Amino acid sequence: MGTALWIVLAIIIVLIIAAIVAFMVRGRATHRRRQARSIREGAAERSTDVERQEADAAQSAAQARAAQAEADAKAAEADRLRTEAKERERTATGARSDLDAEWQRADELDPETRGGDD
Repeated sequence: MGTALWIVLAIIIVLIIAAIVAFMVRGRATHRRRQARSIREGAAERSTDVERQEADAAQSAAQARAAQAEADAKAAEADRLRTEAKERERTATGARSDLDAEWQRADELDPETRGGDD
């Protein structure tokens, strides 16, 4: 009966060791599941912040496009006004030249009329 007792005792020890290993494996899996759940919860909380940041970035981009469109429109208006001013300056220069020519012609015809010695 001594050998049978040792065999039974060995089987019990092996079963205990197997139970301990199974418990440790299960504990590790449970720990990993908890850790994964914690990471997911944190990611879910950050997800809202990231979505808000993305919305803010999209809004800033839209504002930048609107400002650029406004700047482009103002630049086009400035170019148009610059062109108009140059045309008016050319017209005024021509008119001044014509007027000066008229004064000169009048002075040539009657030098005493303009700035005379009266």
